[in-house]
Amino acid sequence: MRREVVELVHSATGERALHEILDLRLAEGTYESESHGDGVLEHLIVHAGEMLVGPHGQQVHLRAGDFVSFTANCPHSYESLYGETRATLVVFYPARAPDRC
Repeated sequence: MRREVVELVHSATGERALHEILDLRLAEGTYESESHGDGVLEHLIVHAGEMLVGPHGQQVHLRAGDFVSFTANCPHSYESLYGETRATLVVFYPARAPDRC
């Protein structure tokens, strides 16, 4: 049975953006994510294991201690290689302009 643990550690909303910090513990396998919209950025640092991560067709290979940042405005994936991978993911959602009447 494949096991995935994604735990929200902290969320902060400010005037200009929303930030989420997530603890990832991924069993071997691929995890898909849809687009999060324009301006959304993901920052990921691997603590243990190896993974392929990023937008489809542009994934990068990361090992413990490696960091990547990418725009999340298109489908992307996280692939845990060779057993469990542990990582921290920070997602940055920019503030949206208020609707005009």
